[in-house]
Amino acid sequence: MKGKSLRGIWMMFVVFVVIFILNMSVVSDINSTQRMWLVMDVWSLVLSIVLLLRHMLPPVKQIAISLTLGGLVSLSYLQGNTFSIISSFLITVMASLAVFSTFTVYRESPVRFLRSNGKGGVTGSIIWGLLFGLALGAVNVGLMLSNNELDFQVSLSRFLVSLSPAVLEEIAMRTLFFAFCYSLLQGRIATKGQRFTCWFMMVIPHVLIHTPEAFMSNGVISGLIVVILYTVIFGLPFAYLQWKRDVASAMIAHGVVDFIRFCLFGLPF
Repeated sequence: MKGKSLRGIWMMFVVFVVIFILNMSVVSDINSTQRMWLVMDVWSLVLSIVLLLRHMLPPVKQIAISLTLGGLVSLSYLQGNTFSIISSFLITVMASLAVFSTFTVYRESPVRFLRSNGKGGVTGSIIWGLLFGLALGAVNVGLMLSNNELDFQVSLSRFLVSLSPAVLEEIAMRTLFFAFCYSLLQGRIATKGQRFTCWFMMVIPHVLIHTPEAFMSNGVISGLIVVILYTVIFGLPFAYLQWKRDVASAMIAHGVVDFIRFCLFGLPF
């Protein structure tokens, strides 16, 4: 049964890669990277629905947390259109509910939303998130300096926009993928292959949606180098925080990285 589950997970990834490749041949007003983000949004909604049908809704407290997280993400899109506000709220809430419902059924999950007891409690999660965020933020600034002009400004709007990558991406594009794998594995990660699959799905799909332009502009080798770079510098550290600490610390770290970026180089729109 577990072998079939692993094959199902990898088949899902193969379909994702096929869509990724086909997407680069499409010509439209929306560029290939933006289209992959839309694909990821739909993918996350589908996984969320599957998990919620499988496990039902989590307890009321976790429903309230999910709605709160959705509200925080919506703040990132106040300068955008109504569709973005509603869709980001829906994706975040659905993914959070799906994650919480899975963790409620399988209580021994190595990934937790927040480790409030032991290892420093909530304070420990905040500290680890800040440390990782500042370190990765410095690396990101170093990578961006050669190709971007400085636009230094510390503002509320730049902080609010950083909430989307911090919350939506970490939950709907990382934790949700782990929860899906963990549910198919029936709450048991017993082999190196199963562990590798969980880590891989927490990192690579999210990395890939950042890279279509790299493949299209400079070829396959350059694109693969970018994928490896993003995986090592960002994907693995955020997944490590989720696995070894909790989702909250990864959200803080991701938010800090993007807030530093936005303060130094401006908003991405």
